[in-house]
Amino acid sequence: MDNHEYETLNGDDNFELNDLSEIKPNISKSKNETGTVFSSIITLSNTLLGSGMLAMPAAFASSGLYMGILNIAIFGGGALYGLWLLTRCATYTGRNSSFFSLSMITFPNASIFFDLAISIKCFGVSVSYLIIVGDLMPIVTIGLFPSVPMNSVLLTREFWITVSVLLIIPLAFMRKLDSMRHTSFISLLAILYLFFIVIYYYFIPFRTNEVQLRRDLSKDTVPELNPSYPVNPKVENFIFSMNFFKNLPIFVFAFTCHQNILSVYNEMKDNSQKNVNKVISSSIVFGMILYWVVGIYGYLTFGDQTESNVISMYPASSYIILFGQLSMVIMVMLSYPLQMFPCRLSLDKVFYNLKRILNFNNEGRSLINPTETSYMTANPSNHSEPMSDKKFFFMTLSILVCSYVLACSVKTLGIVLSIVGATGSTMICYILPGILYYKLETENNHMAHRKNNRTVYTALFMFIIGIVLMVVCLLSIFLFD
Repeated sequence: MDNHEYETLNGDDNFELNDLSEIKPNISKSKNETGTVFSSIITLSNTLLGSGMLAMPAAFASSGLYMGILNIAIFGGGALYGLWLLTRCATYTGRNSSFFSLSMITFPNASIFFDLAISIKCFGVSVSYLIIVGDLMPIVTIGLFPSVPMNSVLLTREFWITVSVLLIIPLAFMRKLDSMRHTSFISLLAILYLFFIVIYYYFIPFRTNEVQLRRDLSKDTVPELNPSYPVNPKVENFIFSMNFFKNLPIFVFAFTCHQNILSVYNEMKDNSQKNVNKVISSSIVFGMILYWVVGIYGYLTFGDQTESNVISMYPASSYIILFGQLSMVIMVMLSYPLQMFPCRLSLDKVFYNLKRILNFNNEGRSLINPTETSYMTANPSNHSEPMSDKKFFFMTLSILVCSYVLACSVKTLGIVLSIVGATGSTMICYILPGILYYKLETENNHMAHRKNNRTVYTALFMFIIGIVLMVVCLLSIFLFD
């Protein structure tokens, strides 16, 4: 497919969605579009890397060494293709692109479900970030301050989750995704440090010191302060069991950054397909390399005893580990707003659709009966008004409070990642890109001659694979837990 064939005239207010005959550079002169190729790669990579990286060794432990390596290649390639499909779809709506605007010109009746899936996924990731803080900070605290009493509030996960939410608030209220490019760079440095720790302590085994011995004595009172140790860890090359399907969504989850690709596309100064391809390919390849290294060396270190948060398994026997654990805390706190942005935007569209349907006005009726309005004559910009300050405030606050409550209630990171990966991640990575691209390509009058294009049917196949993956993984999680 020719990368230039779909370029749209984003700055022309009179441009029609099905008019693809005019091809002009997609360069914005607006002050609202500040993203460069480099800053966009940083933002997307930081969205990609996070709690999935901490859980990757556990995913290897459920699938085996060689199968884990293969899974990263397969799901990384699938994520890359899904990102490419979404950017191709984005050329139909220009810089107003969102899952909502695309669904309004394809499946208006289902748009509420599309955005609901995105909001669930992003909310689940936000919760996982807070769980990581609650897991690691008590370990860091006792490592830095061995004299802290075991019954101190400083060693409770709820205390540190509360502190992290308070620190996150200023970042969570930022309105532009590209505003996070500097904090995203800091987060990536923390990821690289984890990369170093996993390799270093594979070749140089850690030892128990007096701090760890003291933590072992507190096993019954403060169990989260006791990392697991590899006692004769067993490493297998291929594993086929129900745990394989239960943890398979972690691989999907690990490569899910699709919720932010349309925002990145909108905010890039030059969002030509050539530049967008650089962003998505660089981010995915970078993520694959890190996942391979962390997954392989983490699994080889802990074997079949690997837990869902690998960094919490390393004892605080040195400041190298302590700093790495603290870096992970900083990383997830800085990454939290990257999930807040699409979650808030998608929830806004969900409420918009609910209001339209309940009011039964003309626009609402068109959502219930999409045949009243042709998808190619629908104008998604009518539904893309900026969020009011009041709505922005209360929606952000609600997400913060709800994620805080859930993080304090759920203590297992792995189950959160598996459920989110099987539902929201599968929907965003495979189901939506595939069906949206297929619909736009096959029903555009100017593209009738392309209906037999291989890409169209590959997109449809991707949609089917996503449905099958979601059903199989959810059944494995809930029926064989």
